[in-house]
Amino acid sequence: MLAAALTVYGEVGWAGFTLDRVARRAPVGKAALYRRWPSKEDLLLAALEHLAEPAPDDFDPTDLRGCLIGMTAQVIDMFIGPKALVLPRVLIEAAQYPPQFDDTVQSIVRTRFGTMRAVIEAAAGRGELPARIPPDFVMTPSWAG
Repeated sequence: MLAAALTVYGEVGWAGFTLDRVARRAPVGKAALYRRWPSKEDLLLAALEHLAEPAPDDFDPTDLRGCLIGMTAQVIDMFIGPKALVLPRVLIEAAQYPPQFDDTVQSIVRTRFGTMRAVIEAAAGRGELPARIPPDFVMTPSWAG
């Protein structure tokens, strides 16, 4: 249901996001949606929480290479995978619609970049990366500025 909610939101945005559309996409009855989420805001916020994608259970913060590959795969999936339309839409609409959107976007950013920052700082502490290189330098692609 949450994946269906993300897909619908990515396709039609907040203005077109309805529980009817999500129920048809899931496919489930609207009653099943209302039992878990009393409003479309609650459903979408729950779905957006899945964008943060916490580290997998087998996450090893001491494996720098594995961490960077895994985090890069998550970022690539965010832009070309099934959620590709969601992030741009939520970034645009966060300022226009329910105030909780902005909090959710900030949570997604903190989760993604907080984990990456911790991995990079730990690698620098172990001597795998030069201590003088700021984590933002490693986390920001060269094309992003």
